[in-house]
Amino acid sequence: MKSKEELNREAQSFLEQYKQKEVYGTSDGQFFLDKNRAELHARSKKELSVYVFPKDGSTTAEANEDWAEKLKATEDVNTLIYPELKNMVKGLGLEVENQKQATLIEALEKHKETLNN
Repeated sequence: MKSKEELNREAQSFLEQYKQKEVYGTSDGQFFLDKNRAELHARSKKELSVYVFPKDGSTTAEANEDWAEKLKATEDVNTLIYPELKNMVKGLGLEVENQKQATLIEALEKHKETLNN
């Protein structure tokens, strides 16, 4: 497994090559333009984490796996406060049409269903 710093260096090269704003990488060094592809790859090898690497080179994006565990541990998404909802949606890399609380809750509930299957 590669360190997050090594992955970030490789991700920046990948971003330049494919002219993207962000790329999804797995802890085994694979990169994907589509979040779903990265998640599928990570699930095929249970120990992998998925990271989001923005073009600005920041390494502060949390592992998708960490956010997924937090979501799984949340009994009722409706009990989360707005900033938590917003951070979780962003951390999981979920695409939503707006930042309204109801939209965020709906996206998280749908994602939680896929995690539990």
